[in-house]
Amino acid sequence: MPVYVRGKICVHRQVSEADGRDLTSPLSQEVPRDQTLPRRCAHAATSPEACAPAVRCHVDGNSAFECDPTRIEAPLSLNAAVPNIVHWVSSGADGEFFPYWALLTASAVMDVLTPETFYFHHTAGCLPSGPHWALVVQWLTLSPRPAIEEVYGNPTRLKAHRSDVMRLQALLKHGGIYVDWDVLPLRSFASLMRNSFVIGLQSERRCANAVIVAEPHAEFVVRWLDAYHSFNERDWDGHSVRLPWQLAERFPGTAVLLPRTAWFTPGPDDDPGYQLFQRNTSAQTSPEQRPFALHLWHQISGVFLEQITGPEWLKENKHTRFARELGHMAQRGGRVAAAVG
Repeated sequence: MPVYVRGKICVHRQVSEADGRDLTSPLSQEVPRDQTLPRRCAHAATSPEACAPAVRCHVDGNSAFECDPTRIEAPLSLNAAVPNIVHWVSSGADGEFFPYWALLTASAVMDVLTPETFYFHHTAGCLPSGPHWALVVQWLTLSPRPAIEEVYGNPTRLKAHRSDVMRLQALLKHGGIYVDWDVLPLRSFASLMRNSFVIGLQSERRCANAVIVAEPHAEFVVRWLDAYHSFNERDWDGHSVRLPWQLAERFPGTAVLLPRTAWFTPGPDDDPGYQLFQRNTSAQTSPEQRPFALHLWHQISGVFLEQITGPEWLKENKHTRFARELGHMAQRGGRVAAAVG
């Protein structure tokens, strides 16, 4: 089972007992799916105590959520090389309106994650439009690609499923940080970028793909894409939410799983529209206690996001968590400050 360690994340790689070779990569060293490799901790030779934590929290029932992500320190370096680049993807039609709230999240990506490159992967000939897009496109590196009509012969007629494949293909090639448009980064991901692959729990036995951190050609991404041989478009979130949990459980050591409070609180069953855009929130928490990001849940909270058409909404609703988080970032200047006015 994947393991959380209170105070630090202990990540195990698969290492050959015979000669110490790291069997997690290169990816050409494929292991039969029914074979269990001899495993020892990659840190053991230099720091045995690093892998003997006093408290472990297995992902079992609700016990996983006892872990506090604000207490997670930087993981031990495993020589992973996650580049400082960010990916957005779009499988929409040409000319779709780019909303003001997306300008805000894009501004936060630039200010908080400070990427060297901000990729926008899109279907060739299909780009958003509108005044907010005219601002954001200046920050982006456009990456057109053919439309994804199928994956391994399985049709992908829904935009969401095409987007699921696009993000994994982008991460496989480039590595970096993938975030959905409706993810508002709140603090640096630097402490996560020393791992081969990082994903967050959405709920019990479900890891959502709205935020992913990966090194190029990460083993987990290879396995995830390969599993699309069994893709069925009638299963809405089978390959995007349930499958990553199953892969992490089946291939321990290939992924770091963060508790849902890293970027999935509130969750989809917590009435996120009310929690983020209506509720009167308390004062800001200290920087070290903030989650890495805030998922705005556009598919659930779209009616609220559509009302956010300009800075006036933020001023009139400054009691809400969304407005408070943006106000906190705007105090430091940058693109967020310019966007909120």
